[in-house]
Amino acid sequence: ADLEYQYNLIHGFKTGIEVIKHSIKKDQLSNPWIINIDRYATYLDGCEPADSMFNSIDSTFVPLYNLDDLYDATIAASGSTDGYEADPWQFAYYFQDKMEFEGMNVNAGVRFDFWYLGEKYKTIKNNSEVWQDFDEDERFQMMISPRLGISHPISEKSVLHFAYNYQNQLPQMQYVFTTSSPEDAILNSGNVIVGTPDLEPQITVTYEVGLNKQLSENYVMDITTYYKNIYNYVSLKEVIDPDDETISWYEYTSEDYGSARGIDINLSKMLSNFISGSTSYSLAWASGNNSGVTINESLREFPLPWDMRHSYNLNLTFKVQKDEEFFVPFTDYLVPTVITDDFSTNFSYSVQSGTPYTPLNSDGTAMDTNSELKPSTSTASLKFTKKFYFGDKASFRVYCTIDNL
Repeated sequence: ADLEYQYNLIHGFKTGIEVIKHSIKKDQLSNPWIINIDRYATYLDGCEPADSMFNSIDSTFVPLYNLDDLYDATIAASGSTDGYEADPWQFAYYFQDKMEFEGMNVNAGVRFDFWYLGEKYKTIKNNSEVWQDFDEDERFQMMISPRLGISHPISEKSVLHFAYNYQNQLPQMQYVFTTSSPEDAILNSGNVIVGTPDLEPQITVTYEVGLNKQLSENYVMDITTYYKNIYNYVSLKEVIDPDDETISWYEYTSEDYGSARGIDINLSKMLSNFISGSTSYSLAWASGNNSGVTINESLREFPLPWDMRHSYNLNLTFKVQKDEEFFVPFTDYLVPTVITDDFSTNFSYSVQSGTPYTPLNSDGTAMDTNSELKPSTSTASLKFTKKFYFGDKASFRVYCTIDNL
């Protein structure tokens, strides 16, 4: 729910609340052709035998079950089941004030995020249900995210804008809810990953400053530079059993960090003479001390997998609006309105430099992390749109899109 209220000519308030109830279920089956005899017998113990047969050797009656029960017992005892069920809650509340003063606009706001994991969640192993309890200090988290934006005209055709954003992002739930527990490491030391309920939220602090300038009646240019610090990336750490140093497992932890900085330049043309469009160029750097959710003990920063140094985009639209005449350029020939009336075509093109990857030596071992670049990529597309009218109240639109032109 959102509520917006214009208090006066200066203050415009906006507030809202969000409630999300999650229902998470994971059910994974491996090795389905292997039958566990103990689980097979346990399932049949809960079924009513259809008949029995006397065993003269040990003078006992052997229960006989119908085919449906035997089939269900086989399914229940087959393979290895790995899964869990959880029902966490998320809440959010925000408040924003948009202030329009003479010569300056200010957007100031704050967002509160709440996370409630519940008291426990259910894990399923080999068709056996086990409840994992959360400690009281792990069940609830609250995050505060302030943000501020200022735009200030410095001339009739130029506006300077600044933004500060402190954003909290909840960790992914796959790092909180897992089937494995430290007890599993006794049989499978070193290959067990255990979820961490009290992971810190990922924090992104963004500083941004830019200049928006009207070059002419139809052209506007915007130059923006930004810097982002990102904390509490999720990685893995090894935990040694304090009672037995030969037993260990892995837990998720919020320790890694990264940063991004760059500059964006955009030139836009408003619709005039049937043409509108924009062109933009971005120069960016993204680095950190870990490239994924892996074990990491390095403090050295290197390019992250999404580090794309150069990016260029072009978007052009040709549009003839309803009841507008169009002459072939440099001639007096009027194109029939049945063709051009409410007709448009759009062309888009983008090219990006390659992203980093980790090369391998001839023996298969990894070289320096993300020390090489993939090839650059480019895409182009074209779209035609035509609208047909039938009276004042009926119309339909046809279009043709060509991807990867």
